[in-house]
Amino acid sequence: MHNNHVAHCLILVISAYSIASSQNPPSLSVGLRIDTDPPGASVEFDKKRLGLTPLMIPDVSLRTHTVLIRKRGYIEIEETINVEPNHPPITYTLERAGLLYVNSTPDNARVEINGAIVGETPLNPWPLRAGSHTVRIMKPGYPDAEKEIVIIEGKGIRLAANLASRPPLTESAVPESQIVAYLQETEDAAPSPSRPGMSGSPGESVQKSTAVTGNIHVIVEPPEARDAAIYVGTEYTAAAPTILTLLKGEYTITAKKLDFIDATERVSLKENQQLQLVLRMTSVQVPVMTAESGGSTMKWIGLVATLVAGGAATYFYMEVDKNYSSYQVATTSQEAISLREKTKKNDLYFRVSVSAAGLGILTTMISWISE
Repeated sequence: MHNNHVAHCLILVISAYSIASSQNPPSLSVGLRIDTDPPGASVEFDKKRLGLTPLMIPDVSLRTHTVLIRKRGYIEIEETINVEPNHPPITYTLERAGLLYVNSTPDNARVEINGAIVGETPLNPWPLRAGSHTVRIMKPGYPDAEKEIVIIEGKGIRLAANLASRPPLTESAVPESQIVAYLQETEDAAPSPSRPGMSGSPGESVQKSTAVTGNIHVIVEPPEARDAAIYVGTEYTAAAPTILTLLKGEYTITAKKLDFIDATERVSLKENQQLQLVLRMTSVQVPVMTAESGGSTMKWIGLVATLVAGGAATYFYMEVDKNYSSYQVATTSQEAISLREKTKKNDLYFRVSVSAAGLGILTTMISWISE
């Protein structure tokens, strides 16, 4: 009766938990991870500079957002995304670019590339896809200067325009050392090129906001769990070991792996901070007996069982022999009946012990052969 009450209580608790869980309001935001190939690209999310890839953005509302990806020497990517529940990580593959530098005399001439105004001189540099492009330089009071150029991936071209002379445009190759120096500068060290539709006067560089990210280097111990899945909040990010680039703030980092207890730590990340987080997991896996260890164990179990059963068989055999001898010389019928019953009982025990000893011998032989 008591066990029935316990079972009923457990059913009620589980049912109540299920109902409560089903009535929880759905989350209105998710964590979103943005990666690029290659990494280290600048991410502007809804026109806010957040940091460099790989980047984990917490609490992204479930709606459309604009994403702008920039990296020196690569074509920028701008798109609108619709963030949904359980949104997977987004990876952008960046396309290598060539670089265009434009100077003019006088300065502040408008630069048009393929029919689109991109800024004013000096324009240093502007990334373009490999191939042919039409460049036009315009300034009130001067005739327009136009030239067809061919961009090569990873190379640079400089156009120098003297708007008062004829021909007004001269083209030259940018030294390789200058290209290398530009590409090696950190993404936050210099302003980005001007872009139509962004704040700032034409030709004026748009200054990036200061990065508000930090890095968490996550390591999992013991070695058997070192490739555990790492979650930021409830969102999967990567397999350990990994470096998480996150906005400054507080985060719950969890390591999950089959046959291990989850390891969770709450961390506070500051701007530009570099943290190392070690998550220690505990195994809950039941040791599996291998064929080798199992065979050895069974061999010794069989051997011990044989010795015990053999000793018991010897003892009961001696008891049978003693009781039977006493039965033969019994003086009363009551004594004879008692001794006969003891003899039968000990004979049964003897037979059982012999069978157990035989089974032990068989187990030992099979274990020995299997090794």
